[in-house]
Amino acid sequence: MRMLDLEFDEVPKKRATENEAREHLATGVPVVCKVTDRDWYEIHSEKELDDLKALAKQGVYGSLKFYAD
Repeated sequence: MRMLDLEFDEVPKKRATENEAREHLATGVPVVCKVTDRDWYEIHSEKELDDLKALAKQGVYGSLKFYAD
């Protein structure tokens, strides 16, 4: 997982559900996850997605929004 420095126009435009994000990851396609208004992560595996979900459950992140092309 790596934090991205993205401008809004650089974000993939297609919003994805968690299940769609998992499908992309299973086929080797990275997914972008917005964790706060300013913080974005590029994730490459379902384990990374699960790690972000665990942090969200602990209250570190308010919500997770997934984007994929």
